[in-house]
Amino acid sequence: MNIDIGGSVTTEAEGSSYPVWVGLKGSGNTVNANIQGSLNAFKKNADDPEKVTGIKILHTKGTNNTVNISVGDGIVSDGHGIALIHEDQSNASPDPEDNRNTVIVTGDVRAKGAGIYADTPYHSVVVVDGTLSGGTAPAQLGTQVNDNLTLAAWKIEPDQNGAYIIGADGKRDTEAEKNILYCIRVNQPVIGAVLSTEGTTDVEGYACAPAGDTVYLVGDMMKGYQMVTAYWDEDLQKAMTEDGANRFCMTVPEGGGVTMTAVLQRIDKPQCVAPDYTVDIDRSEHFDSWIPVD
Repeated sequence: MNIDIGGSVTTEAEGSSYPVWVGLKGSGNTVNANIQGSLNAFKKNADDPEKVTGIKILHTKGTNNTVNISVGDGIVSDGHGIALIHEDQSNASPDPEDNRNTVIVTGDVRAKGAGIYADTPYHSVVVVDGTLSGGTAPAQLGTQVNDNLTLAAWKIEPDQNGAYIIGADGKRDTEAEKNILYCIRVNQPVIGAVLSTEGTTDVEGYACAPAGDTVYLVGDMMKGYQMVTAYWDEDLQKAMTEDGANRFCMTVPEGGGVTMTAVLQRIDKPQCVAPDYTVDIDRSEHFDSWIPVD
């Protein structure tokens, strides 16, 4: 099944409110949904965040199902932003390979519940090319989550207690936070170089790295240009460290928010130097004939 929506989707209801809800009961299904605008989930007197979710993917039965969802302009929700849930009571020990989920959001995910709520054992990839935040937590994990969840975001705003992920017990899960990957943005110059990163991992086409890792900005320079400095914040206040010719590095901070920008300089062309004719030499020793210069 392929779904392509050229604009935004907004739901507001007294009961459940889901702009995108995918429920899978059979096997061998593939769902591809592309929403070019935003998703907005609102509910009056919302008391259960799971009933108000921008994207909800629910696996109730079946295997070999694949869900791919992309959103072009962010998610705003009175409940959860994104929810990945497994509720197949007939399959108490599901294989992570049974089903796969991929959600890519360009823009921010802002929710009054959890930005991302995950309670599924299946291979799941969530990328937020923007800021992820939630009223209860940026991300909340259920008891079924394992190492098969990949969470990547450009920036994550911690909750009031400084947590980026809370576990099923409602407490900060520092071990899970070590697995968060942060998307590294690179501003490409108009002319002079093509910039790329090193020390990053590709996640659905995004260059990512965990907090604490060293990443590099490398320039493939055009002739006549060189990198003189580089910054890793949008305000050009935090300088990167030079690590060789046209190569700079920095350490990914907790919370992310890395945008790399290089300052290029045009190399001056060498000047032609006129020969020095004032040297006092006996030209007769070097030339059979010569023309004196006044």
